[in-house]
Amino acid sequence: MRLDVQAKDERMSEPTEFWVEKAILRAFMQKLIQQGIQQRMQSVVIRFLKHRFGALNEMTQARIRKLSVEKLDALFDAGLDFASPDDLTAWLDRDESDFTVPKFFTI
Repeated sequence: MRLDVQAKDERMSEPTEFWVEKAILRAFMQKLIQQGIQQRMQSVVIRFLKHRFGALNEMTQARIRKLSVEKLDALFDAGLDFASPDDLTAWLDRDESDFTVPKFFTI
């Protein structure tokens, strides 16, 4: 009888484990998709800016690669109005200065 109870307990935990594994897999896949979107946007924005202004130095490209998808989208839109590479640098400087430290990090 004890074996039957143990077997029943194991069968009852299987659906829970299945759903947990499925949720973990879904979260992992969403993260991969998000990373793919971000990498593609980085590539498109850098290619666009290179086409517009010529070569971009490595530091500028690294700064662009650190941007979120939302910031990359904003940079692409702003880049349509940039008159020179200085406008790009100013936009990146302004973006970095817009970062504020959350209150729970302040003393």
